[in-house]
Amino acid sequence: MVVQKKLGEEKGITLMILVVTIIVILMIAGATINLVVGDGGILDQIKETERVRNEQIAQQDNETNEIVNEADEEIKNIWKDSSGANPPKLTEEMVPVKWDESVAAWVVTNSKDSEWFDYSKKKWANVMLRDGLKVSGVKDATTASLSEMQGEEVLELGSMFVWIPRYGYQIESRYHSNSVGVVNIEFMIGKTDISSKGRIVWNNESGEGNWNVHPAFQYDGAVEGIWVAKFEASSVEGNSNTPEGDDRTSKTLQIKPGVPSWRYISVGTAYTVCSNYRKELNSHLTKNTEWSAVAYLAESDYGKNDIIWTNPNSSYITGQAGKTYLQSSTTQTYDYDNNIYGVKASTTGNIYGIYDMAGGAWEETAAYIDNKAGEDSLELYAQSLKNAPDYAKDVYAASTEDTQRSNYIANKAIYGDAIWETSCLESNAGKENGNFAWHDNFVDFPYSDVPIIYRGGSCNDYGGIYSIGRNTGDAGDERHGFRVVLIP
Repeated sequence: MVVQKKLGEEKGITLMILVVTIIVILMIAGATINLVVGDGGILDQIKETERVRNEQIAQQDNETNEIVNEADEEIKNIWKDSSGANPPKLTEEMVPVKWDESVAAWVVTNSKDSEWFDYSKKKWANVMLRDGLKVSGVKDATTASLSEMQGEEVLELGSMFVWIPRYGYQIESRYHSNSVGVVNIEFMIGKTDISSKGRIVWNNESGEGNWNVHPAFQYDGAVEGIWVAKFEASSVEGNSNTPEGDDRTSKTLQIKPGVPSWRYISVGTAYTVCSNYRKELNSHLTKNTEWSAVAYLAESDYGKNDIIWTNPNSSYITGQAGKTYLQSSTTQTYDYDNNIYGVKASTTGNIYGIYDMAGGAWEETAAYIDNKAGEDSLELYAQSLKNAPDYAKDVYAASTEDTQRSNYIANKAIYGDAIWETSCLESNAGKENGNFAWHDNFVDFPYSDVPIIYRGGSCNDYGGIYSIGRNTGDAGDERHGFRVVLIP
């Protein structure tokens, strides 16, 4: 009896534990189910996350569509060619011009004129500013409206600029070689990263076959294009050909053909002169990537797609060409509008392109290598450039060795600057510099106390659109000039 009673009690306790356990399991299960499917549960949270994500995607799509629609709205009254290039951004000071073969002169036009530009035909958009501009039949071109000047011949040129539309590019072949490769271009829609051919996926890294949005079209934000000076910079007052007379910010910048380029100027002074030129148009000293944007467009089907002839004029006269593509320094040259020789020095092979990109003067750029040995040079000759915002300059890393060769290799990942992509210095064993770029152009990468990057060569040495030079940035060399870029 005692045993049976004890067994009964144990069964009762076991049953009770079982019931409690079941209740606890049900409670946990209920809590878990509620956690999953109840109000604010996991499923609700997943749905909410998905909803927010879809809203963000939709918002991004709407923003992209708004940009495209704004661009479409803006160009309704502007001629747009079949290339897909963004039409030029104009300001009141800019006067659109086209070349009239019948009178061999520039003629004032407007943004609706289908003859103003056509990138599919290597015809880049040109404008003149109103500084010194004189137009037939117009009393004062500085204040006249475009409609008053429409169709009239330009008698005296204003400063000239050429539109480079926002684009993406691919180096299809001969990447990182001294043999000329193939450059493919797709123009972009407005400020978006969508090409006019529908491309939306970009590699944005150095490498053969990669498609990259060109970095030149990022300046304190995305831009639809840039206005690049048609010729090397010159001054209204002329040159003294001494640092004392020319390395100063008080002289007046102009962009015109047939005059001596502004030289004997330090990089820092050139940077300040360009920055002060047209502040409302974000005027600035050409960045190395902006130089490259012109070079790649020139190398494509939309440009000359051939070697750019040098300007060999020994007096550094702007917009000149010789009788051969690489003529040695001479005073016997041809003007930019000479349709046999002069236009060969243009990036388009016709009068609509940009000149002095090969030869003329070595051009200082807003680009330097950030090395210890070059700090004194930057302090002495390029203080304003050193203090410039990041978007207004290109800064390159220095290697531990700080030699031309090692610095060149240290920057191989950079794309869009026409250095590593279009040359092969490091494959030439034991050589620090030489003719190792496309079109047999010269490569001399910055190092030590010569940190500033120069481009294009001069009338008497290494002339070429891909030529790379280096210097301290001082004002003591007659071979060194500069170029300005505008971004409305």
